[in-house]
Amino acid sequence: MAFAISADWEPMGKKLGFSNDEINQIGNCQLGMVRQTLRMLDIWRLSTAAIQKGSNLIKNIHDTARSAQCGAKLLGMISNHV
Repeated sequence: MAFAISADWEPMGKKLGFSNDEINQIGNCQLGMVRQTLRMLDIWRLSTAAIQKGSNLIKNIHDTARSAQCGAKLLGMISNHV
């Protein structure tokens, strides 16, 4: 999933509730978009917001990806599980 999100990881991060400072910090600490995406998703999945979503986590990722206008490859991948 990180490969599919990588080109859009910053808008996705914003939709998941990350501040510009948090996105900049991830961007500065991780080399490459895939690693940045993985770090962003890792931080998010451990967040209270993600934990509270529970079984609706995949639907939340799907809705967020749509909202962030992520690529069709990601949306197709996730749609199979919603």
